[in-house]
Amino acid sequence: MCVEVIIPPDKPAQAVARWQPIIRYTKKVAELEGIDLRQIILHSHPAGSLACYMAEADWEAHSITLCGGQDRQTALHELAHLLIEDYHTRFWAQELFRMHRLYLPANRVGRADKMVAKEYQKARQLYLSVYGTRPPWWVRSKD
Repeated sequence: MCVEVIIPPDKPAQAVARWQPIIRYTKKVAELEGIDLRQIILHSHPAGSLACYMAEADWEAHSITLCGGQDRQTALHELAHLLIEDYHTRFWAQELFRMHRLYLPANRVGRADKMVAKEYQKARQLYLSVYGTRPPWWVRSKD
């Protein structure tokens, strides 16, 4: 699988070097999962740091745009979107929890699941069914 990595011309070489481990990790997981990932786009803020999303998946373009998310959990989150071609549904949360177990160190799985449950209602419901307890900041809200 050939994944094109798009790097903005204004992104300093030092910054690009810091992204290389997560780019390699994302490519490897996509290959293992059979995900049709065609592009990884590094987002850039030429004028400095601005509020921005961590990452974004576009399943029609088979791409992931990374901005602030230089971690495995963010990469898995976006790859789960590409895998199921859907947003933050229960099925997406199930796939993401499954991927946590396969591609994160065992001692980071519970924390990763908890962080997803903190942000997304469907993941909170899944967290309850998997762990038998509510996450500590259980809030009933709409996604």
